[in-house]
Amino acid sequence: MATLIEKLVEKASGAYRTLVLPEGQDPRVVQAAKIISERKMAKVVLLATPAEMQWKALRSMSAVEAMEPATIASPFAGHDEDLPVAA
Repeated sequence: MATLIEKLVEKASGAYRTLVLPEGQDPRVVQAAKIISERKMAKVVLLATPAEMQWKALRSMSAVEAMEPATIASPFAGHDEDLPVAA
């Protein structure tokens, strides 16, 4: 009988979605990205500045993409008037 983790891994692998992980400078997050990538569970994007990123670890993970948080556009950019105002 498959364990809960095995079932989740199988389901995730079948869907193969993009997973964005913040804190890309954290060795635990980099390790998680490596595991997810190796098991082909998802396309992984790590968020971190180049100075924070552990590029050495990333070079061995061709399926993991690194992205600097400042380069990501907010879905609300330029639409400040549409945001609700707290009373």
